[in-house]
Amino acid sequence: MTSGYRSVAEQQALLNQAIRKYGPREALRWVFPPDRSMHVRGLAVDVGDRPAAGWLEAHGARFGLCRTLAWEWWHFEWRRAWESASTCPGPVTDPADAPT
Repeated sequence: MTSGYRSVAEQQALLNQAIRKYGPREALRWVFPPDRSMHVRGLAVDVGDRPAAGWLEAHGARFGLCRTLAWEWWHFEWRRAWESASTCPGPVTDPADAPT
C-alpha cells in the first residue's frame, strides 16, 4: 500500500498540489476534495505495485475491496455491502459517478 487514510488537511494539500499541476478542472479527476474522498473516510487504499493491484482486482471482492475508478489502477475502496455480496461494481469512467 502506498496510501490509506488521509486527514482532511492532507487531502486538501494533495488537491491544492494537483490544482497547481493540472489546473482546477483536471485536478478533480485525480484528487477528490476532502468531502468526496474515500481516503478521508478511511475507506480507500492505493496500491503501488501493478501485480498486487491485479491480484486485488481479481480477488478483492471477497474482502469488499474494489477498484472503483477506471483511470486509477491503484485505487481500491471498501464497502460492507461489497464484502457481503463478494461482488464489485464496475469501475466508473467519470469522476461524477464515483461511489459515495
